Amino acid sequence: MKKLKKQFLLLLSFIASVIALIITFQTKGRLKESIPFAGYTHSHLTKKTSEYIIASKPKQFQKGILKIIFGTLTYDMSHLQFPDVSYLECDVHLGTLTILVPPNVNVILEGNSILGNCASLTGHYLNDDIPQLHIKAHAYIANVSIRCIDDFQS
Repeated sequence: MKKLKKQFLLLLSFIASVIALIITFQTKGRLKESIPFAGYTHSHLTKKTSEYIIASKPKQFQKGILKIIFGTLTYDMSHLQFPDVSYLECDVHLGTLTILVPPNVNVILEGNSILGNCASLTGHYLNDDIPQLHIKAHAYIANVSIRCIDDFQS
C-alpha cells in the first residue's frame, strides 16, 4: 500500500512539473512582448527575481497590470491615490505576488488559480463610501495575496 501511495505521489509531482513547464513556455514570449503596456498608469514585469516595489509615480492610480514569472513581487500601492473605481490585472506563473493597499480602499478580487491561491485579506467588504479597486488575478502554480498596509507592517 505504501509503495502504491509513493508511486502515485511521484506521478502527481511529475504531472505538476510538466504542467508548469507547458504554462511557462507558452506564456514566456507573450510576457516579454507585453511590456510596456499602452494605456496603463502602472505596469511591471518580474522575471526570476525577488522585488519590493513602492509604486509612487504617477500618484493617481487608474489602471495597472503586473506580470510575474518565476519570481516574487511585493507591490506597495499604499502611497497612491485612488479614484472612485480603478482596475488592476495580475498574471503570476510559478511565483508569489503580494499587493499592499491603503486602508481606505475596498478591494474586489476576481481570482482564477491552477495549483495556487488568490486571496484578499484586507478586511473591507463592499464599503460604498471608499474607492474600489477591482483586481483580476490569474495564478498558475502561484500565490496572490492582497493585504492592507496596516496589517502588513504590524
